[in-house]
Formats: sequence, structure tokens, C-alpha cells
Amino acid sequence: MLQNIHNVRDLGNKVIESSQRITKTKLLFRSATTSNSKRQDVETLLSTYNIQTILDLRGAPKQRAAGYGGNDSIFLDKIYTPVVCSKEDSEHSCKQNHNHQVRPRPRHREQLAYLNGTVKKKLFNRVHKIEVVIIMFCYGMLKMLSLPKYLLQFIPFLNKLYSFVLGKLKYGLIEKIVRRHGGFGVMYFIMCKYNPKSIKRGLDICANPQRQPVLFHCASGKDRTGITAALLLHSVGCTRQQIVEDYVLSHEWGISLTHMVGVMGLDKDEVPNMKESNENSEDGLSIVLGAPSVSMHTFLNLLVEEYGSIDEYLNDIGFNKKCREKLIENFTEPLKND
Repeated sequence: MLQNIHNVRDLGNKVIESSQRITKTKLLFRSATTSNSKRQDVETLLSTYNIQTILDLRGAPKQRAAGYGGNDSIFLDKIYTPVVCSKEDSEHSCKQNHNHQVRPRPRHREQLAYLNGTVKKKLFNRVHKIEVVIIMFCYGMLKMLSLPKYLLQFIPFLNKLYSFVLGKLKYGLIEKIVRRHGGFGVMYFIMCKYNPKSIKRGLDICANPQRQPVLFHCASGKDRTGITAALLLHSVGCTRQQIVEDYVLSHEWGISLTHMVGVMGLDKDEVPNMKESNENSEDGLSIVLGAPSVSMHTFLNLLVEEYGSIDEYLNDIGFNKKCREKLIENFTEPLKND
């Protein structure tokens, strides 16, 4: 078992009724950050999962949010060396199989930034200038309000009460901002629309047999990872219900204390009580911290609204019908009728 890599699951064993096929196991895995992995975790990735490629959707360390998701694991770096994405992935994902033997590459780790400068700018532009001023002011005030916590650390009761009130203020502000701007489904859509090259590269890497088995992840393993999983599952013929069901499996992990404190770096005394949240929740905090179904539905609806269909979006970025047929050939097999 993986002790320090969370939210791990195999995209295999999904029945595709329309083609009477099933996705293969032990080829494509998704997870939260691998940055906290220890020697035992790396050994498990090698021996149990036989991971050939790790795809880090956060990009290189300098492209990530400071302190979010941790630094790269020294144990991981010894086995999975960084490799720059090449055209070979794109060519191979659409190439027909001529019964040649697939030769896996040396184990490596790909760093690919879905949340690049263009996407960040588009997200920022959605917020009105006066709103930015108000948000920055509120954030500054909350930072100032955090200072007395350290003076109260020797008075546990007052410190806990103060942290609770401060957490209510902080996460109340976050919830209002998220709800006002459409939630994370909108962010997913903006990433896909304004960073199509990275989305295409991510799909190409996952679809390339020479790189499989692949473990793809971001920080929480639900947002950028959720986008990739959704597009891969759609490409092989999975239904929207199957895509959403896979996505919401991350919800319980997202609202867990381990995730909120260990990955997102939140203060454990300030984190909100998320016990009432479930995969059908639509409040702003559930959307930010968890993986409720509304986020994935919003994302898929926006793709259809903008491009006509998800297939047309995939065609538009270059992951065309030929690529998808190749993925079906490699990643699925006929369903056996018992």
C-alpha cells in the first residue's frame, strides 16, 4: 500500500456498454501529489503498480503555487528522472499498431503545467478590479488578525476559539468568491480552452503505450487530474455518469483533514467543519476543497456549449478520432460474457 500518496485509483474496469468493451487495469492511474512519497512508496510504485511514467500536472517546481503540494521527493527523483515532452508522444498516440513490440522507455517523470500564465491571467480577468481591491484588503486584514493567535498559544481554549472565528471569516470569504465566479467547473473549462497544448500533451503521454503504465497527478488529485481522467474516459466511450462517478470519488479525500492540512497547507485549527458535505453539495467550500458532481457537470456542459460536443473539443486540440481509436485499442478490451 502507498502510505504517503493519497487518492490513488486505477481507471480500469469501467464497462463501456456502447461498444461492449471494458477499460484495462494496471495501465492508467490517478492520484494526489507524489511529493511526500518516501522510499517505501517508490518501491510500491515499482513493484506493485509497475509505474513507467509519472505525469505531474503542476509543472516544474517554479511554476507551482508556493508551498502547495510540497517539494519533489528525493526518493522519487532517484528513480523517475525528468524528461522533456517530445513530438513522439503526439505521433505515437495517433499511430496505428502494426503488431510491433512496444519497448518501454526508462522510467521518468514528466512535468506539465496545466495552470500556466495564460490561464492564470484569464482567471484573474474574470474578477472585477474593484473586487480585487476588496479581496486584497480583506486578505490583508485577515493576515493581521492572525497575529494574536501566537500570543494566545499558551491559552488553549482562547486560541482554539480565536482560530475558529478566524477560520469562519477566511473560508466565508473564499466561498463567496467561488460561488460568485461559477465554481471550479469554470476553472476547468478555462484551463482546457486557453491551454490546449498542455491538455493535448497530457492525453498523448497517457495514450502512448511506450510510457504506460502512467500515474498522472496534480496536488489534490481532483482538479487537473480530474480533467485528464474525464477526457480520457470520454475518449474511450465512457458515459457522463461514469465520468462524474469517477470524479466524485475524490470528494471524501478532498474534505479530509489529511488533504486540507497536509496538501493544501491550511491551519488545522482554522479548517472548516466539512462533515455535512457530500458529492451533491454545491456550496463554495465543497467545490474548493472537495469534488462535488456539480463541478464536473459544469465543466462538461461548458465544453459542449462552446464546441458543440466533447469530441469536437478533442478534435480542436488535435486529439482527433484517430487518436481516440488508438487509445480504445490500447486501453480497452472486449467485454467477456460469462
